[in-house]
Amino acid sequence: MPEFKTAQVMERRNKLLMDWVADNLELEAIKRQHFYREMEMILQYTTDNEVAEYLLERLYHKKLITDLEDAKKAMKRFHDMAHEQLSGIPDNKNS
Repeated sequence: MPEFKTAQVMERRNKLLMDWVADNLELEAIKRQHFYREMEMILQYTTDNEVAEYLLERLYHKKLITDLEDAKKAMKRFHDMAHEQLSGIPDNKNS
């Protein structure tokens, strides 16, 4: 069952990441759906560090962010928040 928990945690982390970015970009509903499809494909093939780096570069090149250092701080805050929320998922029924 550890693989299931890992998959569940990754799925939840990915959803948190996509929601956080979409909310911060204030995407409209149709754009948000397209964004989610694109991000789901990206997240299947990347690690946490690659995701963060890719997102920051993408947002920077699309001129949605102008301060890369500020964006890095925001991404760290997201990872801290996601870790805090995900730590609430029990490892087993005895937790």
